[in-house]
Amino acid sequence: MQLLNNYLSINLRKQCNNAVSNAVMRVNAVHGTGYIVSQSKGWSIQINYLGSLMLLAN
Repeated sequence: MQLLNNYLSINLRKQCNNAVSNAVMRVNAVHGTGYIVSQSKGWSIQINYLGSLMLLAN
C-alpha cells in the first residue's frame, strides 16, 4: 500500500510539474522571457523557466 501511495504521489507531482512548465513555456512563447507576474511603469517582475524571479526594465 505504501509503495502504491508513493507511486501515486510521485506521479501526481510529475503531472503537476509538467502542467506548470507547459503553461510557463506557452506564456514564454508569447512574452519571450518568462511569465510576467507584475508590471508597472518601466519595470516588470517575471519568472523565468527555472522559476527564478527577475526584475526587468521594460
